[in-house]
Amino acid sequence: MAAVTWKNIAPSNPSGLLSAANQSAAALATAGQGIGDAVSGYVDNRESAETNDFISDLMAAGSQEERDAMIGAANDSFLNLDQVNKTNYELGAPDREMDMFNNQLASETVVNQAAAAKLAENQMLLQKEKNLVKTSSNSSTTSSGTYGPGSTGFGKNPFLANGIYDSVLGKTDDTQWWMGPGMNNDDKTYLNQQKSDFLAKTSVQDLGITDEMFNELSNDSTITFDDGGIFEGGDSFNFTHEGKSYQVDGSDASNTALMEVIQNKYLGTKSTRQVDRTKYYNVFTENNPKLIEEKGYEGAKDVFTALYKRNKLGSNSIYSADLATQIFGEMSDGVGTSGFTSTVPKDDNYEQQVSNATRNYRNLNLENLQKIFDRLSNGKNLDSEDQANLQAVQNILNASNDRK
Repeated sequence: MAAVTWKNIAPSNPSGLLSAANQSAAALATAGQGIGDAVSGYVDNRESAETNDFISDLMAAGSQEERDAMIGAANDSFLNLDQVNKTNYELGAPDREMDMFNNQLASETVVNQAAAAKLAENQMLLQKEKNLVKTSSNSSTTSSGTYGPGSTGFGKNPFLANGIYDSVLGKTDDTQWWMGPGMNNDDKTYLNQQKSDFLAKTSVQDLGITDEMFNELSNDSTITFDDGGIFEGGDSFNFTHEGKSYQVDGSDASNTALMEVIQNKYLGTKSTRQVDRTKYYNVFTENNPKLIEEKGYEGAKDVFTALYKRNKLGSNSIYSADLATQIFGEMSDGVGTSGFTSTVPKDDNYEQQVSNATRNYRNLNLENLQKIFDRLSNGKNLDSEDQANLQAVQNILNASNDRK
């Protein structure tokens, strides 16, 4: 047998095997792609479904805080967070717009309130200037048409449209506590009731005070409205008499001051108290020209006022010439606010003695202070320390009276 070599073996054709192999590889590739497409499609479908479901839940939430909490707690494995966050932002738009509107409204409210307050101030000044022109010719006689009871426009209802409160406040029908001047029907009813109670008093009727005169106190800005607010004691109607502020509240002090204001402004008279006070003051000035020269009229008047209050002369119904001479007789150079006269000179440290006495006495009640005052003021030639004690007690009592 001949030897077998590569030369004597016929070549084979592998094309069929290669073709089969290639077909098999192609089939495997196609199968792999199908599996990949199936997996990818599953993921896409689940993400879409879960994202849509989650967005539906977001839309049902009641607030931005609730939506934010849902997103924070969600399992985001199959959520399209870009789509979720975009939807959340869109759902929050109405709340953001409302917040912006409220902030703008609040800012405008502050500006409007400031403008209203400035307008009220300007209107008040303008009204007072007009009143000065009217009151410069103030008279109870009406035949010549001058300002006073019975003259044109005198005593009209201040709550009428375009009346004083409309002019000053801008409006008098405020029903919103957080805007505007704050005057409403309750305030109007309150002042009208105060007027009714005031005019019903016999002492008021005896003076001839009328409804129109009470109204005019508002019209000429003697009585003014204060929008106190719920944190400032509420609304009030206020006036000032002889340098002291009052509320129109029906108290004896308020009613007495109102009567005197009306007497002075519209009746051209003084109250008995005012007449008697003038008599006491005349005795004081006649007996103490040197004191007036040293202290000036204002300083001397302070001494008079302190003595007048301490001796409760305003509560006495009848003027007493003897009492006037006793209290307001000639005073020495060493007179203090108590009116006590002493020939004993004061120590160099007198002011320090007064300061020390004030610290010692300031916590005592009024009854004990009055006893100390009575004892010292009735003494004879008190030494410097007792004079300081007397002045300290006097100062504390005067401060207490000023607060009443």
